Amino acid sequence: MRGLISDWLNSRQAQLSVFEGDDEIILKHQGDTLLLGAQLTSTRSDNPVLQRWMRLGAASLNHFHGALAQKADSGALWLIQSVRGGQGVTDVLACLEALLNQRDTWRATFARLAPATEHLKPTSLRSLSY
Repeated sequence: MRGLISDWLNSRQAQLSVFEGDDEIILKHQGDTLLLGAQLTSTRSDNPVLQRWMRLGAASLNHFHGALAQKADSGALWLIQSVRGGQGVTDVLACLEALLNQRDTWRATFARLAPATEHLKPTSLRSLSY
């Protein structure tokens, strides 16, 4: 990964896209800054689900620098971070690692806080045979 990012930084190509499983990670030159992006979801979220994702943002800003963004065409959620241009490979890799850690933390927290989809029905103990 280090060599790939180093080659991309030196080439000044507009964008580098890499995939981690089904998740896309982008690095993009925008003027004097680099935009790092990590795909959080792959589909459009409805309002209640989107609000749950947004609630994670306030607590996340205390520990991470990435921000939540929604892709206009697909509605997928992304974590993005802007990095000053002229950074070395080590600095870019450190920012990218922090962004991916943020993504993984958001996903784990979201899964833990998601409401149970299975509605359990109480069973009378008298109806059970033992």
